[in-house]
Amino acid sequence: MLRVLFVCTGNTCRSPMAEALLRSKADSLGCSDMMVLSAGVGAWAGAPASSGALSAMSELNIDLSSHQSRQIAAEYVAAADLILTMTENHRRYLIAAFPEAVDKAITLGEFAGTGQDVADPYGGDAEQYRTCATQIQALLELSWEKIVERAGKKAAVEKEK
Repeated sequence: MLRVLFVCTGNTCRSPMAEALLRSKADSLGCSDMMVLSAGVGAWAGAPASSGALSAMSELNIDLSSHQSRQIAAEYVAAADLILTMTENHRRYLIAAFPEAVDKAITLGEFAGTGQDVADPYGGDAEQYRTCATQIQALLELSWEKIVERAGKKAAVEKEK
């Protein structure tokens, strides 16, 4: 099972949207060998997804209403096979706090091959959240084959054990 962790700042906008979008894509394609989680480098545990994120995901028929933010923690980093951060600053923070993440942490934009950071829509209007969700969706689409390939390699290694 491939374990993917998305990381942003407060875990109320970008990373929960990325988590939900990847989970939705995997579910729709019957890809059951993937676990997806999100966390924030500055999150307050238990906060709901922002209203903008809830609305943007609702427009895509994805329900974020049960999301509760979580602070990044050593156990999430250790369990993850792939850590996708929303910005280079998130990646740097993560590696400084958890040096063991260096080989598995990359920005979503770099992983997708665009190098783009995902701008924070927090406090913005509905259009900024839609734009953010669209950007994340596009980056995940560009990353999908690599994610599936990693899941397949992980499954093959687990079968050999």
